[in-house]
Amino acid sequence: MPELFTEWCTFASVHVHHKDDNPDPAREESIRQLLDATAALPAWVRDKDSKYYQPARLQHDELRSLQRELASYACRPDQLLLPNVSPEDSLALARALPTVLKTCYLLNMIDGAQTSLMEPAWRMPCNALLSEAFTFGQNTSYRLKYLPECTITLPNTEPRFPAATTASGCLFLCQTSLSKDNAPENITAAKESTCFNFQWPHLYILQFACEYKLEEGSEVRNQLTMDLAVAQYQRRSLGILGHVVYGACAARGVVRIYASWWYKNNIKIIELMSLDLKRPDCAVRFFMFLRMVLSQTRLNQSEFEELSEEKLRAAQATYSGSWKSPPAADDDDLCDTSSDESSGGDSDDDDA
Repeated sequence: MPELFTEWCTFASVHVHHKDDNPDPAREESIRQLLDATAALPAWVRDKDSKYYQPARLQHDELRSLQRELASYACRPDQLLLPNVSPEDSLALARALPTVLKTCYLLNMIDGAQTSLMEPAWRMPCNALLSEAFTFGQNTSYRLKYLPECTITLPNTEPRFPAATTASGCLFLCQTSLSKDNAPENITAAKESTCFNFQWPHLYILQFACEYKLEEGSEVRNQLTMDLAVAQYQRRSLGILGHVVYGACAARGVVRIYASWWYKNNIKIIELMSLDLKRPDCAVRFFMFLRMVLSQTRLNQSEFEELSEEKLRAAQATYSGSWKSPPAADDDDLCDTSSDESSGGDSDDDDA
């Protein structure tokens, strides 16, 4: 129900924009740096004779054709001016290249199929790409977990609003709680202290979310809006207001990327760009974007460490009641006047 979602957004102080009419220089610079890094390509991508392009790695003619298209794109003058990438991300792309190109190939096959395929067919190649990006080079010290589907508890609001939302894909930072004793009498108390209640004895903090739908429209964007709002309210309950949290929604292989952050006691959500994963250059760029999200998560990890039990319990209480506060006086500063769709229930701007 679009009207109910609009009311939920108002209640939760969430504002979705197609363009940013209220500049926030600090956040915008952080986003610009990430997007610049996303557009960068390793030098080997431009070399058609690179060992990473060898037939043994790209066994099908279709993948080799996409590889040649990618190499030609990388040799464009505007690409040569971009900075290079870190050795780790360069190696990650080299290892993931067959998966990236296979994602592109499969999405084109599905798109050209004579019979219409259901949403899971579109979702599987994208999930493989996300899993590859988020798991390469991981070790236990980072405590990151990618889940292809998960239920996220929403803060307590009003009975007519949902109590939870299910995300199609999530990257979590898993912070172990203090208590090491998993005796039955301690499990309940421990679950109460892990304010974003997932699996004992861990606290799961949302770092990135992705949503899929067969057709693009307000439903998939509304779902992602709820995911990003959860991520930001989790941080606020822990006293963290400076993080930019990213998310994406996909329909028929086209991914739209969004950024969210706190601005004047409200959550601002901005659409950054759209990438068609049926094109090899866009599929690679999306992979590099996911790697940048992973790098940002590692940099932010220290802010979630050493959480005392008292801090967790206080955060739980704050999270549960966080959407009951009245709207801030400056809410009007964030009204979205950039409607690019016809008025009605399916408009993003009406929804937010």
